[in-house]
Amino acid sequence: MKLQLIKDLKNYRAVFYWCNSKGKRHSPMLPTLVHAYEWHLLFQRCIYKGKERRKDGVDRRLGYLLENKTRKNERRFKSKGRRLIDTAFYISKDLYSEKIEALKKLTVESNSEYYERKSA
Repeated sequence: MKLQLIKDLKNYRAVFYWCNSKGKRHSPMLPTLVHAYEWHLLFQRCIYKGKERRKDGVDRRLGYLLENKTRKNERRFKSKGRRLIDTAFYISKDLYSEKIEALKKLTVESNSEYYERKSA
């Protein structure tokens, strides 16, 4: 199942969650990208119907790249993997930025109205 990662603003905090293509949310609100990655990994493993050959569910190349960030290692492990859970994920829709911009505009407007009334 292909899911999209959404970044949103709830209670003045950034949250992440996974939705299907129709917009139905499949995950709880997650506080970080790491939590979103781990939830997606577990979800995909749970719905996988075939025989699991891996002993652990983690793509070991990811941890290796995070520990040893050199150009040589990046070139060596550039393949995305064969499984859906091995591919890099990205934020499909960023509602957070849209809501922050709307809050900034609202704040500027309310501040300008306040100073207009104060000076009059």
